[in-house]
Amino acid sequence: MTMEWFTYCMKIINCVKKPDLFDSATFSLLSGWLPPKRISRIERFIHQDDKIRALIADVLIRTMVYRVKGIKKDKLEFQENAYGKPALLNHSDIHFNISHSVDWVVCALDNKPVGIDIEKIKETDFGIAKKFFSKSEFDELTIKTGNDKLSFFYNLWTMKESYIKALGKGFSKSLGTFSICIKGQEVTIDDDEQCNSLTNYFITHYDIDKKYKMALCSQNRTPAKCEIVGFNTICDEFLNQ
Repeated sequence: MTMEWFTYCMKIINCVKKPDLFDSATFSLLSGWLPPKRISRIERFIHQDDKIRALIADVLIRTMVYRVKGIKKDKLEFQENAYGKPALLNHSDIHFNISHSVDWVVCALDNKPVGIDIEKIKETDFGIAKKFFSKSEFDELTIKTGNDKLSFFYNLWTMKESYIKALGKGFSKSLGTFSICIKGQEVTIDDDEQCNSLTNYFITHYDIDKKYKMALCSQNRTPAKCEIVGFNTICDEFLNQ
């Protein structure tokens, strides 16, 4: 895979399902290739499942970058912007974003700012929407019922999260400061703070698992490739770089 291919195809999305069994030997083998600073951050997680998801995310991003740039796993360096969004050091032509939820770890690569979010669908107190959704979004939610209401809530939540992550402003930007309007397959953004967002950001929703919702936000309109990759495949590619 060449950089020319990446430049023209734009977005790449890989999705990896966390294996049911993840032994300590596998954890040690994979983490042994990561820099001490990154291992330290992973080890700060209290729950083992969180550590495993964070490790898979590291393996995934390094493998995806190797595919398009040929940079080996132990040569990649990362930095964070003022709001904590990670980026590749000395490679401003590649943007990435990672998200994970319970069984899934997902990563998007692009040549422009990108954000991705995945959430497992579960019973929800819709009162939270009044705090985090705009008035128009909340009004739209209240007229829906049953499974349609739950589905709409998670569609909207993941889209809003993906937009904030694409902007790279973290929690400094509230979810309630902008509105996302979903009309069939068309999604538009109304954001007074980002007056050009309607034309500069595009959001797409993906169904990779009926128990999850996932959304991607990018400055590129080009249709994204969403590929589900086996855990063993990613590990083999990672270790054989």
